[in-house]
Amino acid sequence: MRTGKNTDKLTAVFEALCKAQAVAHEWESEEEEIWNKINDLRESLQEYLWPVTKPEETEPIKKLLEELAAGKCPGVKGATAYKIQKFAAERGYV
Repeated sequence: MRTGKNTDKLTAVFEALCKAQAVAHEWESEEEEIWNKINDLRESLQEYLWPVTKPEETEPIKKLLEELAAGKCPGVKGATAYKIQKFAAERGYV
């Protein structure tokens, strides 16, 4: 993840866009253009905040996710491991 003076603010904007996008799927067809703009902005911001990592950088993360899913960490159940894996994929970590 990028760091900088405005990273917290940009992350908050990204999270707000994700929430808006979740609500937007219920909108009528004439509001689709707005949804598309939200999606484009969210994708651009995601690419800025979480640049694509090199494959060799993702191996430790993949191993961690596999071990979490296999139940090797006490207290982390399958649903939690799934959420962590989904989060990592959304952010481009894997």
